[in-house]
Amino acid sequence: MKKNFYWLNGKPASDSALTEDWESGVAVGTVRVGHLGCYFSRGLKYFCVPFAGADRVFGRVREVTGCVGCGCVTKKAAAVVVLCTGEKETGEIPLYSEDQVQQVLSLIAERCPGIAVGVKKETA
Repeated sequence: MKKNFYWLNGKPASDSALTEDWESGVAVGTVRVGHLGCYFSRGLKYFCVPFAGADRVFGRVREVTGCVGCGCVTKKAAAVVVLCTGEKETGEIPLYSEDQVQQVLSLIAERCPGIAVGVKKETA
C-alpha cells in the first residue's frame, strides 16, 4: 500500500525517498525514525517531520488535563520530541511516554550527528 506523506502544515510531501525512509526506519511506539525525518500518523494521514534544517532537538513532557465520561477530571503526561531551527521550534513529534522520548532522541543523535540533543544551556 502506497503511503501519502504530508508536512506538518498539511501540504502533501511529494518526495518518493520518504516512503523508502519510512520503511527502513525504526519504530518507537507509533512513530518511525528514519534518516530523513520522523514519521507519525494522525487519522488516515502520515506526517513527516524532516531533520533537514534542524540544529537542535529535545524532549518535552507536560501534564494535560482531560475529562472522562463520568464527569471526572484526569491528568496525564503528554510527551513530545521538539525540533528547532535557531531559536524557533519547527516541529513536534507526539509520543506516549518519557521512555519513548529518550529512545527517539538517542536514534536522532545516532542518525543525525549534526543535530544537538538536549535543552540549550543558558550562558551567564
